[in-house]
Amino acid sequence: MKINERTGEVKARLVLKKNKVTRRWRVKYERIDKPDKIDSRFDTRRSPFKLKKLHPRNIGVIYLYGLAWVLFSLWVPDTWLTWLTHRSVVNQQSILIVVALGLLVPLSAGVFDLSIASTVSASAVTVSWLLVDHQWSVVPAIAVALGLGLAIGVINATLIVRVKIDSFIATLGISSVLTAYSVWRSGNRSILGLPDSFLGITDEFLFGITRTVVIALVLALGLWFMFEHTAAGRYLFATGGGRDAARLAGVHTDRF
Repeated sequence: MKINERTGEVKARLVLKKNKVTRRWRVKYERIDKPDKIDSRFDTRRSPFKLKKLHPRNIGVIYLYGLAWVLFSLWVPDTWLTWLTHRSVVNQQSILIVVALGLLVPLSAGVFDLSIASTVSASAVTVSWLLVDHQWSVVPAIAVALGLGLAIGVINATLIVRVKIDSFIATLGISSVLTAYSVWRSGNRSILGLPDSFLGITDEFLFGITRTVVIALVLALGLWFMFEHTAAGRYLFATGGGRDAARLAGVHTDRF
């Protein structure tokens, strides 16, 4: 099939036709005047709200959180039903949310990334080493740490897409290398004496909510928009759902 990259609609499909003169069969594209509807993840046209969107398969995590919320409300209402408790939970888990969002992208494409924890550790050690031992300013140190994370992602992608190593094995090997790097760079000790300008990232922003929560929220909204309202997001889901089928449909699966 040929797919319109902007709308996600089918433009042409492969058909098998017999030549009346040579009596030979040939495979050719046949134009579709009225595009067939394909998977809803490829369909960019707005559709009315459907109850099936509330199916546990789609939003099961929300149902689990609601169940946990009810259980804790009945068990320890004096502690759980307070703003202080929820604020503390959100603030403490904000970094984990950012990491989980980063893991969501390769998982959507059907790829496992077992190196994400080691990547976070290596980046944290690098930025701390630059700030404390070399007295770098905050912005360049963070830029180097982000560049390190980007380089690790490129290496993982090269091993998986070009060298054709299974993502589980490739990222597990990279994880071991990064763990060794973190131990070597930190000297297997805690790095103390970080500047206040760097620690201020975790300061309260509004109503006791820290800046890291705001960063996590912005990233979550950005990923939601990409997955739900862009062709790239739909192609990621298509690649993860069936790489061969997506490739035959015209999606550059290696790119995603």
